[in-house]
Amino acid sequence: MKKFLLSMMAFVTILSFNACSDSNANQDPNLVAKESNEVAMKDFGKTVPVGIEKEDGKFKISFMVTAQPYEIADSKENTGYISMIRQAVENETPVHVFLKANTNKIAKVEKATDDASVTSNLYLIKKREVKAIKQSVLFLIWQR
Repeated sequence: MKKFLLSMMAFVTILSFNACSDSNANQDPNLVAKESNEVAMKDFGKTVPVGIEKEDGKFKISFMVTAQPYEIADSKENTGYISMIRQAVENETPVHVFLKANTNKIAKVEKATDDASVTSNLYLIKKREVKAIKQSVLFLIWQR
């Protein structure tokens, strides 16, 4: 009886290994790579970049919503993304950013929708109001 159970366990184990190796062999490698790339990206959201600096062959970008700097490699594939970020810094307009999962590296940049532009414009109005209030307070302090 013990030999029978032992042989059945060995048979089931060999069948399991065989089934697993067969299922991996039938998968399309291009399909698997596409899925892993999409899963590897995290949506950072629509935000306004406030600074971009080149350092050691990569660009460090700072965004309005966080103090952490984010990086993008200086490569031919990223030249469009880098120019889009530079333009957004100059115009103070939002961009839609995607990060590589669990890193601070930028994987993709897209133009933001009109809703994000409205939010950005409201931010700029508030920023100008705060600046005007600070200037008036400083002026009042200076007059004393």
